[in-house]
Amino acid sequence: MSNKERDIYNISTTFRDIKLKYGVERKTEKISEIGEDTTRLSLSMVESKTGKVNLDSDVDLSTGLVRFGQEDVLFSKLRPYLAKAVNPDFSGAASPEFLVLEPNKFEPRYLLYVLLSAPFIQRVDSSTYGAKMPRASWEFIGNIRVPCPDISVQRQLSNWIKGEVQKIDETLEILNELSVKAEEYSTTIVTNSIHGKSSTPNSGNMSIHEWLNNVPSSWNVTKLKYISDIQTGVTKGGFSNQEEKVSVPYLRVANVQDGYLDLSDIKEIEIPPSDVDKYQLRPGDILMNEGGDFDKLGRGAVWNGEIEPCVHQNHVFAVRPHNEDQSEWISKLTESPIYKHYFSMKSKQSTNLASLSVSSLKETPIVLPPRKKRQKLLKKINNEESNTAQIKESADLMMKVLMEKRQVLITAAVTGQIDMSEEKGVIQADD
Repeated sequence: MSNKERDIYNISTTFRDIKLKYGVERKTEKISEIGEDTTRLSLSMVESKTGKVNLDSDVDLSTGLVRFGQEDVLFSKLRPYLAKAVNPDFSGAASPEFLVLEPNKFEPRYLLYVLLSAPFIQRVDSSTYGAKMPRASWEFIGNIRVPCPDISVQRQLSNWIKGEVQKIDETLEILNELSVKAEEYSTTIVTNSIHGKSSTPNSGNMSIHEWLNNVPSSWNVTKLKYISDIQTGVTKGGFSNQEEKVSVPYLRVANVQDGYLDLSDIKEIEIPPSDVDKYQLRPGDILMNEGGDFDKLGRGAVWNGEIEPCVHQNHVFAVRPHNEDQSEWISKLTESPIYKHYFSMKSKQSTNLASLSVSSLKETPIVLPPRKKRQKLLKKINNEESNTAQIKESADLMMKVLMEKRQVLITAAVTGQIDMSEEKGVIQADD
């Protein structure tokens, strides 16, 4: 290995190195006939950076598949920055996007860790060609020099890495479960606050009208059209024939997220000066998406005058309550699963797309508790949402840190920076 390559890898001077192609045999045998009992392996089945496989994915693979065995190591040459590599414990047929490598100077698990190490991924990724589907060639990958200590050392290192990674993965699993549960709980906060946790009905299998029957009888149930006006937005290109126009900021579907606004990328649109006031947003407006993908249907948030002036496109409704004090409450209701289901049922649907009409939106039933009760519930909802969001954010951050630690540990081990003399597992600085 050249001094430049050793600097990139920070490889121990006690480890020898070889070009990858001299330590493996690349398998290219295509399977002409694939039986029903043949396990097929696609890129989507392999997790990024972990070497784990999920065979539950339903992917159609039928042509150009390459045979692999349980001692082989597979590395994806497509989008190598995703770091998809695996040493399967089974035989089967793999996507032609995998390089199928049979180790002859490597212990299979050690080779897998080498291919998942950060320096190797960075080197491969630096060689890709093709803008939309970046790939790396075997000619380049095979000539990369990689650490290749004695087999006994490889086995010792791979066993140690496996044990350390398992500890990290067990913690990651716990954190992921916590993050998922926090996300799930956040969707029930509104309904739990209205009905009480012990008496919340199973809203997943009932209509919104059945659900509303469970609210206190003293609360007012009305329709959106009786307590608000609904403003439609600007059609892009709708004023192309107008001579006098001004450029103003406008909100698109992408800016209106579920419960918040993403104002990081605001576009501008040209409209006649006389129409600015007609389409301008007012503080207290509830922005709601007309549709698109199912997850965008009816999602929204309250506008607080963050940009002045600002208009909105025709695919974003501006619901303007007659009483601005009701804006946050109505917005919270429409974020809940029961209302998302209602919008889905009232929408016009095609393949993977849905849209909600103004007339359907106007008929949306709204429950209004007395003002003091509403304020008390909103305070409770906001506190619970804030606490839940902090739990999820902390869990997600810890998962990110552990994933980074996982790769640092793998890289340090395969390059000889781990002191294995007494199996202390301490990263050593090379003299």
